[in-house]
Amino acid sequence: VCFPVPLLPVQILWVKLIEDSLPAFALAFEPTNTKELRARGPSQAPLVSATLFSLTAIFGTIASTLLFLLAWFALLHYPLDSVRSLIFLGLGLDSFITVYAIRDLRRPFFRIPFHTNPLLVGALLIMAGLYTGAFMIPALRDVLQLGSLPDTAPALLGLLALAYLISIELLKRLFFHTQNARKIKTAVMNGCVS
Repeated sequence: VCFPVPLLPVQILWVKLIEDSLPAFALAFEPTNTKELRARGPSQAPLVSATLFSLTAIFGTIASTLLFLLAWFALLHYPLDSVRSLIFLGLGLDSFITVYAIRDLRRPFFRIPFHTNPLLVGALLIMAGLYTGAFMIPALRDVLQLGSLPDTAPALLGLLALAYLISIELLKRLFFHTQNARKIKTAVMNGCVS
């Protein structure tokens, strides 16, 4: 038994070049947390910490696993072109959620104001418009070789989004709550000793 390719090369190019580049560019203009930068100092921390590297690897693994499970389930119930369309949309949804959830790794996404980065809001609106266009404009749909979405697509994508968002938020809490607890414990121990 072989597993068919869930995305075609043109779909992967669309997701990576057209969809992911706009939010990535907009994240470069995300307002900084000046208190944290002043506390750390400019040269005291590497550009990518071990924690950030670990989180990135774990987020990618979770997203890939969830998308694989979605593809596996969908292949049991729907034709291949519908499955590819579902996974294509799932990747876009994954990018959308990731961009908003990682804006601040120390706060839950629902406590981060959406309006602080108008470029990001614009990029995500353009991204949503491009995905809508990919399914609604016949020439674009043909180039991307998208099929019709199954009737259960909203429910399946909603479950995917919820599972991914909960995973991201739990990991953020686990990583940064644990780090803060260690810092507090160290500070208390140092305070008690002196």
